[in-house]
Amino acid sequence: MSQLTLQQAFDLAVKQHQAGQLPQAEQLYRQILAQEPRHADALHMLGLIAHQVGRHDVAVDLIRQAIVLQPQFSGSLQQSRRRLEGSGATRCSHRSLSAGHRTQIQLCRSL
Repeated sequence: MSQLTLQQAFDLAVKQHQAGQLPQAEQLYRQILAQEPRHADALHMLGLIAHQVGRHDVAVDLIRQAIVLQPQFSGSLQQSRRRLEGSGATRCSHRSLSAGHRTQIQLCRSL
């Protein structure tokens, strides 16, 4: 990543993520966060990977951090949920993302 800007690294990570190359995408998201710990997009996408591999508690924590940094993410979480449901995730549960806040995420597990 040393030859890429943060935005270029993020764009590459998203492409890898979309191509199903989760370990490679996760590594790039983590490298981005090592350089910019408050990179809300990387936190959000890393949360999606955690969800996709069954680490639901980690997913909630990462996405919660992204929402704290950028509260407008609460709307994009619904989009993410719909995409995940479309990919075969069908068993769902609601989790509160922050105490005293009404934002929720619906996590779905593959059957």
